[in-house]
Amino acid sequence: MANAGQNLALTAAAARPGGRIVSPLGGPQEFPCGVNAVFTGTAAATAGQLDVPADQAAHGTLNVPISAEYAFADARQALIDFAERHVQGKITITF
Repeated sequence: MANAGQNLALTAAAARPGGRIVSPLGGPQEFPCGVNAVFTGTAAATAGQLDVPADQAAHGTLNVPISAEYAFADARQALIDFAERHVQGKITITF
C-alpha cells in the first residue's frame, strides 16, 4: 500500500490479526492485533516531478518496463526477489 499516517492505520485495521502490510512510506512498525509494517523505502515527490511522465501517459508514449510478473499467490516471493536483487523495471503482482 502506498499510504501513510491515518490511512496506513486504516489499512492495518483491514489486515488479518498477526498480518503484515507493506508500504514505501514510513510509519509505525506495529499496529493493533499484532499487524506489522514493512517499509520498502521512501517516496517523496516534489513539485513538477511528475509533469513529464504525466505528459507521456497522456500521449501514449510512457514506457514502463516490466522486469517480472507474479501471481498473487506468489506475492511473498515477489517482495523477496525485489528486496534481494536489483531489477530494471517494475515487478507486477496480478490477481
